[in-house]
Amino acid sequence: MEIIYTRNLCFSYKGEGDRIIRALDNINLTVKRGEFVAILGPNGSGKSTLARHLNALLLPGEGEVWVDGMSTRDESSRWQIRQTAGMVFQNPDNQIVATTVEEDVAFGPENLGLPSPEIRQRVDQALRLVGMSAYRQHAPHLLSGGQKQRVAIAGVIAMRPKCLILDEPTAMLDPRGRREVLETLQRLNREEGITVLLITHFMDEAVAADRVIILHEGRLLLEGTPAEVFLKQDWLRAIGLDVPPVVELAGELRAAGLNIPPDVLTVDRLVDLLCC
Repeated sequence: MEIIYTRNLCFSYKGEGDRIIRALDNINLTVKRGEFVAILGPNGSGKSTLARHLNALLLPGEGEVWVDGMSTRDESSRWQIRQTAGMVFQNPDNQIVATTVEEDVAFGPENLGLPSPEIRQRVDQALRLVGMSAYRQHAPHLLSGGQKQRVAIAGVIAMRPKCLILDEPTAMLDPRGRREVLETLQRLNREEGITVLLITHFMDEAVAADRVIILHEGRLLLEGTPAEVFLKQDWLRAIGLDVPPVVELAGELRAAGLNIPPDVLTVDRLVDLLCC
C-alpha cells in the first residue's frame, strides 16, 4: 500500500523578468510503505521542490498530493501530514535549536504536549536508533557534521513519522559523515520499517535504494532499480548525471568480455566476482 501518491502534480513560479518557470511538470509518483527511494537529478531538476510538496511545505499549482491518504490541499490535515512525513534538510544547523543533544531531540515531542515519561522514552529511542545515545549531554555545535545530521534525524524520528524525506542531507558532509548518515537511514528503513525518500546528488548513495527516480527539467524521466537505471550510462551523462565509479568500471570490464552481471553496484561485490 502506498504512503505517498501524486497525480499530475505541477508547480510553477516566477523567475527573473516575471518569466514563468515550470518547476514540476505532470509528476505521477507512488511510494510504497517501507520503501527506500532515491531521487536524483541535475541542479534545477525539481528535486527539492518535489520534496517540499511531499511534506506540504509547498502546495500543488495543479494536480494532487496525498500522504498516508491525506490530501495536502486539506488545510486541516497539514499538521498531521508533517508528522507523518518528517523532513530533514541539507544543513543540520538550521534544524538544531537547543543547547544539548537530548534537549534538541525533545523539542518536537514537547511541542506536541506529550507527558514527560513519553518524551523521555521517545528521546531515548530516537538517539539509540541513530547511534547518538552517548552524546546526549553534548552541545550540538561541538559535534561533527555527520553527528549533527544524525541529531537532526533523531529530532524528526522522535515525532514518530512513518516516512522520512531528506533533501540532500549529506551535501555538506565529508565522506565519513556521509557514510554515517547513509548507514543510519538504511538501518531505520530496514529495522524500523520507516519509508525513506532520499534526495541526493551523490550517485553512489542511490545504490542503497530499492528504487531510483530521475528528474530532469521538472519531469519524471526514468525510474527503476539502481541496476536498471545505472545501466543507462550514456543517457544519464546526456542529462548531466554520472554513475558510481564501480558501476562504470563494471561496464568497462563487461565491454572487455568479462562476465560481470548488471546488478554489480558495490566495490565488495565486484571484488568478490573478480577473485572467484
